[in-house]
Amino acid sequence: MPDTSRTMTIPRALLVLAMLTGVGIALVLLRAETARAANRVQRLHQEQSQLKHRLWGYEMELARLRAPQRIQERAAELGIDAHPPAVDQPPGPRKSAPTGPRTGGD
Repeated sequence: MPDTSRTMTIPRALLVLAMLTGVGIALVLLRAETARAANRVQRLHQEQSQLKHRLWGYEMELARLRAPQRIQERAAELGIDAHPPAVDQPPGPRKSAPTGPRTGGD
């Protein structure tokens, strides 16, 4: 009678083969998903770069439109009399009357 504890039976061989096949398929699927994720990350980086460039352009346009000269030009185009507000001088030190004794004739 042959020793069955040391020999691989057909059902055991099929089980091992099925497990190895499952592991192989799982590895292929994992690598495919990793490749898709890397591709998506690359696309998102490109999109982020494009959006940063557009944002920079919008900021430059906003700065140009906010320039005082541009505001005056646009107001003139619209027929609005726009002058920049007068800037008041900050109050300086007050000149007070002399507080010492008077000398002189009354």
